[in-house]
Amino acid sequence: MNRKTLPTHLYEEVARMGRAFGSPERLRLLDLLAQGERSVEVLAATAGMGVRTASHHLQQLKVARLVACRKEGRFAIYSLADESVGDFWAALRRFAQNRSAELQASVAAMEGQRPPDSVISRARAKEAQDRRTATFVDVRPVEEFRTAHIVGAHSMPLSELTDRVHALPKAHLVVAYCRGAHCLLADQAVAKLRELDIEAQRLEEGILEWRNASLPIATESSDASS
Repeated sequence: MNRKTLPTHLYEEVARMGRAFGSPERLRLLDLLAQGERSVEVLAATAGMGVRTASHHLQQLKVARLVACRKEGRFAIYSLADESVGDFWAALRRFAQNRSAELQASVAAMEGQRPPDSVISRARAKEAQDRRTATFVDVRPVEEFRTAHIVGAHSMPLSELTDRVHALPKAHLVVAYCRGAHCLLADQAVAKLRELDIEAQRLEEGILEWRNASLPIATESSDASS
């Protein structure tokens, strides 16, 4: 390739990469994979799309080198290609929110429904955890918890929260978290806990932002070995 064609080739490759992000369905799949690896079948069911549709979009993401795939028996297991993909996805979401007035209005409406004292910042949550005055509760599905979670967090999917809340330390602030700032699972968990007179707040962000801030993350295997 000579120098005259390099800029054109560069723009074409960047545009090709951009097209991979140009589908709401593919962004949904990337968001799910940011929580951890999954099979095509699980991704399709969670994203609310058919297996063939999910597989088609995953193949396009794979061609763009945004996801990786491995075989486990007869199942195809997908994951993000590396952590830089998750970093870019988080940055893209922030960029879109900063640029889109419509998205800002939607986020403001959602946040306006939250009680003003129901959200805790990442810094304050980490400080409370370090002082051992807060307990983290991961309300995502257990499969996502096993793949990656905040160190010291308890896995309590929303459907099990009320029955298992007695296992939490007494007189601790409960910090609930899920997939990200716009995930409603943590909001619902806080509402349930407060109905039981338990002090609770939701983490302002989620597991992806926690990891991107280089804060400690654990997996089920690392928990077992510690």
